[in-house]
Amino acid sequence: YLQHGGGENEMGWVWQGKIANILDDMIYHGTCKKMIVVMSTGYAFRPDGSSNPAVGDFDYEVAHDIVPWIDAHYRTKSDKGSRAVAGLSMGGFQAQRIAFNYPETFGGVGIFSADVTVKGEDVDYTSFFEDVKKFNECFPVFFVACGKQDFFYQKVEESYQQCKKQGIEPTIFTEDGYHDWTFWRHCVVEFLKIIF
Repeated sequence: YLQHGGGENEMGWVWQGKIANILDDMIYHGTCKKMIVVMSTGYAFRPDGSSNPAVGDFDYEVAHDIVPWIDAHYRTKSDKGSRAVAGLSMGGFQAQRIAFNYPETFGGVGIFSADVTVKGEDVDYTSFFEDVKKFNECFPVFFVACGKQDFFYQKVEESYQQCKKQGIEPTIFTEDGYHDWTFWRHCVVEFLKIIF
């Protein structure tokens, strides 16, 4: 499950992210497993206006609508260890919410160009992060990436240090790069190497 950033839609990873080309090449060279990639338009908001204004309630839609539909219509492996979620920028925040709110559904999470939120205005994952053993069992792959010139870089670094204090060490990917598709294509390659 691969999410786009704000202001884009599910075609972002196809046209700008070149995900089909990347996967074809990686599968051909044996650097990642064959997989189904699901890309959805990431805007879902409650009618009463109570959704988070930045990321909506897309986590609920993914877990309750999209995953069951995909499993019913495609030849998937439906265990959590065979399912991961990742995204860039807004999609990175969404990937985190999806995984942390539904840890029974996803076994891997990739957060590109977005900081890790332990406690925010409308979420509190403090207890989840405090149980290091449980966290690591839930997410054998916890991947966080940000370009060194990205405006999120300092926040990502701070959130990484906070995770380390809790005893949780995500796989970190950083290099010279901005909040752009060049960096995100590099991110997805590194992420695809380590999932499944």
